[in-house]
Amino acid sequence: MGAADPIETPAQVEDWWERGVRIVGPAWDRTRYAGGTHAPGGLTATGRRLLESMAAAGMILDLSHLAEQVVEEAMAAWRGPMIASHSNARALVDGDRQLVDATAAEVGRRDGVLGVSFYRGHLRADGARPGLDDVVAHLLHLAAAAGGPEHVGLGSDCDGGFARVRDLRPLLRHHFSEGQVEGIMSAKWLAFLKRALPTG
Repeated sequence: MGAADPIETPAQVEDWWERGVRIVGPAWDRTRYAGGTHAPGGLTATGRRLLESMAAAGMILDLSHLAEQVVEEAMAAWRGPMIASHSNARALVDGDRQLVDATAAEVGRRDGVLGVSFYRGHLRADGARPGLDDVVAHLLHLAAAAGGPEHVGLGSDCDGGFARVRDLRPLLRHHFSEGQVEGIMSAKWLAFLKRALPTG
């Protein structure tokens, strides 16, 4: 769930779980729960209750689109599985939609996954058309910040897709082992979900 607006109150989290929702980002821009993209601010009291309900249900917290203050507050409060589903490196392209290295490092420490976005504004700061080399640059940076390539994968953000993803493999092989390439392409996401989601 890209933003938690459809969850009208934290008490509804269990109902959404029963409907199949497993990953929630509390905000896209500002919501009743938190600040988000271009909407600075922290967690509201209702947002803190939302995180408690999500943790109790076994959901995964998605940091993408959250305001930086929310990320810091959520890191302090959250003990469950965590990802950034489609966010790139702020060190390469500035902006509050991108991840600082400290956030990437903490997601890595918590054995989460960072999914690189293919949206052109997330890949380049100069307005030029991005290419797969730009995707690789963000993957390399986030892998270094997070402690290894086992913590990065593809997040896409398909409204910004621009190339055939299969063409990414040969570029990745210049920097990563074959096993690491397979992990980045899909295996790390699958392993994370298998590990993070309850069975039965």
